[in-house]
Amino acid sequence: MHRPLRLLVGGCALALAIWPTSAAAWGAKGHQIVGEIAQRNLTVEARSEVDRLLHGDDETLAHASTWADRIRSDESYNWAGPLHYINGAEGAEDIVLEQDCPPRGCVVRAIERFRDQLADRQRPLAERREALKFLAHFIGDVHQPLHASYAADRGGNRLLVTFYGEPVNLHALWDSSIIERNLSWWTFRNWRGWAKTLDRKTTAVEKRTWANSTPLDWAQESFDLARSHAYAAQAGDDLGSAYHRRNLPVVEERLRQAGVRLAAVLNRVLARER
Repeated sequence: MHRPLRLLVGGCALALAIWPTSAAAWGAKGHQIVGEIAQRNLTVEARSEVDRLLHGDDETLAHASTWADRIRSDESYNWAGPLHYINGAEGAEDIVLEQDCPPRGCVVRAIERFRDQLADRQRPLAERREALKFLAHFIGDVHQPLHASYAADRGGNRLLVTFYGEPVNLHALWDSSIIERNLSWWTFRNWRGWAKTLDRKTTAVEKRTWANSTPLDWAQESFDLARSHAYAAQAGDDLGSAYHRRNLPVVEERLRQAGVRLAAVLNRVLARER
């Protein structure tokens, strides 16, 4: 079970004012890795349609996957803010859509919505292009464990820790810090090389198994991992190599799963005969 959350007491208001917060999942490099893995697993038909939809913006799927974060400063897209995550009830063990996805939406319903919009070839090209960009991003989002976690701490944004001596909130640590630390190692000089390595590591059996699942399944997986792994850290903890070593395989598997599942969705909805 998830342990009760502890907030810092001394100087909490000041800390919340000066420490970084994050609402995006994976950060740019994580989303790019997901997009690159997906690109490598597209069918010829799906790749052709993705290229056609993104051609007007001169984008790759990896670049398009960060679009939903890049537009956050555009007030006309404020309605999309709640679509990046889903919150389970405090102390619960399962995501229950009927109670956890409010009328304003959540990441699970967003994936279903934009999947259906993308599949509808009667819709305008611009609308389907936007649906593709949202879909690429939200499938990445739902695989970040703290995007299916708890409202009380804003998905770990209010849990302040240090990671290798640097102050960070728990959400940002999972968004970017673990990934950036790994990218700094000589083995992975860039996100594209890491994506290639992760894709080669993924077996055909894993790809078939992971593709045979639903957005709600993906959210439940993240919720389980948030409780078992992310929240193993609590406010004020000084985290380093032990936490990193335990959770890097989790991050890698979630990136692989997100890329494979994004490709599987696109392969299905962009097939000529459906």
